[in-house]
Amino acid sequence: MLNFATVIKCWIMDIALNSTNNYWNLLKHLSSDVKLELISRLSRSLQNDKADSKRDNVSASSFYGVWKDSDFPMDADSMVSEIKLS
Repeated sequence: MLNFATVIKCWIMDIALNSTNNYWNLLKHLSSDVKLELISRLSRSLQNDKADSKRDNVSASSFYGVWKDSDFPMDADSMVSEIKLS
């Protein structure tokens, strides 16, 4: 018996394959030069996507030790009290 997740994955794969086939039907009659230009542009876009994802991949651990306790004039309890009073 198929579960819901498997059905959804199959459905998404069908959509992707149909889209690919639709694009191919549009592109297959283009000249070799135009196809090579498309390949070049697609390759560059993939390289840009990789570079962007590396830049966006920031974790909280990368900020460990950035601030020092001396950077703040009061401790956390004092800050909470001040916020409650305001």
